[in-house]
Amino acid sequence: GGGPPGPPGRRPVAPAFTGPKLRPLFWTAVAQVPADSLFSELQPPASIDMQTLEKQFALERPRPAGAAAAAQKRPPAEEEKRKRMRILDEKSSQLLAIAFNKLPPPERLVSMLQSLEDFPDGLAPEAVLALHAAAREQREAVEQLRQLDIGPQDLGQLDTPERYLWVLGAVPESGATLAGGALLVGSARELADLRGASERVRSCCRRFRSSELIRKCASFGLAVGNHMNRGTARSNARAVVLPDALLKFEELRGLLDGDDSPRAGEAQIRGPTLLDFMAQALVDEAGVGSVKALKEEADHLMVAAFDAKSVSIDETEASCRQICTESKKAQRLLEPAVRASADS
Repeated sequence: GGGPPGPPGRRPVAPAFTGPKLRPLFWTAVAQVPADSLFSELQPPASIDMQTLEKQFALERPRPAGAAAAAQKRPPAEEEKRKRMRILDEKSSQLLAIAFNKLPPPERLVSMLQSLEDFPDGLAPEAVLALHAAAREQREAVEQLRQLDIGPQDLGQLDTPERYLWVLGAVPESGATLAGGALLVGSARELADLRGASERVRSCCRRFRSSELIRKCASFGLAVGNHMNRGTARSNARAVVLPDALLKFEELRGLLDGDDSPRAGEAQIRGPTLLDFMAQALVDEAGVGSVKALKEEADHLMVAAFDAKSVSIDETEASCRQICTESKKAQRLLEPAVRASADS
């Protein structure tokens, strides 16, 4: 039997522990019980057969005499099935079993996480990522296994997924270790590709900024554009946005030599663009001997531009931001472990 419930809003003090350790019931307790809750009006419980309860729900049931001989006759698969306890539901267990299939045995994994020997290089990247995800998503199951107080010698009582979750609870700061490992085998591996992509863009920018041809185009284009815009609010510009301004040069077409405005009923003959006009002026200025050099420089610039064009600036920036975010999370998790190591 048991006494009447305590006053509402306060959790009664648990009596001193006596008797065998029982299998825990993992429920969620309410810290503050509302006054109008039915739990504040409970009647005394019915009589409880403690002897039967402790016998049937002991964490490790005592084996009667003669059980050893019977166990030897029992098939190994049946014995294994009889001993195992389940914490996860069927679906979660199956998914984690698939995710953990490339991990070493739990005992070896404990040693790797504690000593950091061959971690994370000695594990498959997908295994490290799966274990890191489980550390974040299966915290309740890890806590339940920790409360069961199971030692390494009792891992046979657990199914395979629970054994690896047990590792997460058994190794101090395993979450921080796995966060760092997941960063190294995951997002951080993209750094080399991101660096290569950014270098292609930087190389293109350097080529354009140092190009004599681009300087000539900008200077000539600014002068021509100001002349075209004289008498308007767009005249007397000191600088323009490139390459947008040059695209405007390509859009503006003139008439062929000797043509005035088209006569009625006649279609207008499309003449050269303002960009054509600028290119011809640059060629004339360079002379016949330098035209080849201008073309070679233009070809080099075009190759650099196409190489940089293959890089998505938006995607590269998003990847960099993601890596920074994950790095900061790993840093926050690792800081307590670093301080504890320094103090000890």
